[in-house]
Amino acid sequence: MAGRFIFDENVGVVNTALGWVGLGPVSWQSGGGPAMLVVLLMLTWSRVGLAAIIYLGALQNVDDHLHEAAALDGAGWWQRLRHVTVPQIQPTTFFLTVILVIETFQVFDLVWVMTGGGPGRATELLVTYAYAEGFEARQLGYGTALGVVVFVVILAATVLWWRAQRDAEESL
Repeated sequence: MAGRFIFDENVGVVNTALGWVGLGPVSWQSGGGPAMLVVLLMLTWSRVGLAAIIYLGALQNVDDHLHEAAALDGAGWWQRLRHVTVPQIQPTTFFLTVILVIETFQVFDLVWVMTGGGPGRATELLVTYAYAEGFEARQLGYGTALGVVVFVVILAATVLWWRAQRDAEESL
């Protein structure tokens, strides 16, 4: 994984660059705070491409006639963005929010490859904890129960967002 190479404590690109500017190396994978920061940075970076492509498709579907009408009515760039573009892509924003929150709850591979849930338990998430309990500690029932908890939390969040989106669309 590229993130592990970039943030390696001994030969990583970031620590090498920090050395060039006279700063000492950072313990990206063995320090609790920096390890979680690296996981969050890599998680964000891995999701930006999907969001950008989906938003690009949504922006291409915004009706040009609405922008023209707003411009004729004297709306500036900011007002057209706020009152025309953003409402037109609101369903896409809702979709991406739900999908990305679900994916964030299910992040296992990134954490496991980069830090293994460590150092200590600094980067351990619910899914990595469920894996460790189920397969490493051989507590399969407990690991399964944690997996069900993840499912219920994701389902509840999705239903709440869906209802909020439906109510917002009905109020328009």
